[in-house]
Amino acid sequence: MADTEDEQTVDEDEELRQRREAIELAQDQLELEDRLRNRRDQQSATAETALAIHLAGVAETARDHRLSEADELQHRARLERARGNHDLDRTAVEPDAPGADETAARGRVHRRNAVAADDQARANDRVANRYDAEARALRSEVESAQQPGQPPASDAAYRPERAPEARVIRRRERKKRLEEEEDPNALRHKGLGL
Repeated sequence: MADTEDEQTVDEDEELRQRREAIELAQDQLELEDRLRNRRDQQSATAETALAIHLAGVAETARDHRLSEADELQHRARLERARGNHDLDRTAVEPDAPGADETAARGRVHRRNAVAADDQARANDRVANRYDAEARALRSEVESAQQPGQPPASDAAYRPERAPEARVIRRRERKKRLEEEEDPNALRHKGLGL
């Protein structure tokens, strides 16, 4: 009977040990799944932040491009308006001069071109303002998503923590070929031509 009790306690101990191991394995599995989920969430947030920073940069580049186009168009409009005014002034001073009708027509064409260039410049300004608003919205979204105490993500994109070091470019030292050897034509190599 003692043997059966010992076997029974051993079986119970073994069963308890197996249950503990199963519980520990289940807890380890849950912890691992939780860590993986957190890591995936963090990677997803990092990817979203990087994408938002990239899109903000693209929007800023498009804004700058549209603003430069608008500046060029405004400059062109000023030139066209000046040419048109000049031609119309010449026609007003000498209305009976030969070619005055063509000059007046050319002046009106220049003025219409100036109005069209102004309209295009204003349209480019409106588009640039939309790109600017989009870039600001993306940057504010990135800044609002950051953790407390964490530096702004936009700083990391533009200013790395440590600047890259520049390499010093040095000239190669040429090996002196004939220094060690005795050469019968050594003076010829020195430029004496003997």
